[in-house]
Amino acid sequence: APDLVQQGYASGVPMGGDLAAAPGAEGPRFVVAAMQDPGTPESPGTPLAQIEIVKGWVDAAGTPHEIVVAVAGSPPAPSALDVRTCATDGSGSASLCGEWRDPDFDPDEHAFYYARLLESPTCRWSALECRAQGVDCTTAPPAGFESCCDGSFSDAIQERATSSPIWVRPVPEPGVEAGVAVGVGAICTAGRRRTPRRRED
Repeated sequence: APDLVQQGYASGVPMGGDLAAAPGAEGPRFVVAAMQDPGTPESPGTPLAQIEIVKGWVDAAGTPHEIVVAVAGSPPAPSALDVRTCATDGSGSASLCGEWRDPDFDPDEHAFYYARLLESPTCRWSALECRAQGVDCTTAPPAGFESCCDGSFSDAIQERATSSPIWVRPVPEPGVEAGVAVGVGAICTAGRRRTPRRRED
């Protein structure tokens, strides 16, 4: 829908917000959208590979848990990056959008959800330096470039961005007076990285 973001702010919970979960509430529905960084003509942005939602929660016994769910896109193919030359095959998407409803939602548990965006793979900066120096590891590398051939670092990386979490708060909580509960719809938009808000509970 062209007014997707407006709908989210009007009837859902934006990233960084609190979701008040009343007893018996069904699992929240998340809508996540992201666009490729256009970059510049000299250094264009990298296509997108996948959007994931990360959920963390603490069960009744006080044990923390975490799961990762892919909601859009797919893992890159092995041919997406040639680490010998750092050339990419251009695969990936200019934009991704997906939705997910948590089938295991428990309104009595504290939880958080955040979106994680993965770009298609590219060479790590150190690999780019090694290629620029012509290091091919068939002979001893020049001084200062030993790490090009000793396996200290992976040649390939996947840049990522994360949204601020949506925090789920059971309502009512023991010893806390019940307040006004918001709807269980929720929306996250993955974009510029933001620092998640810390919680002590």
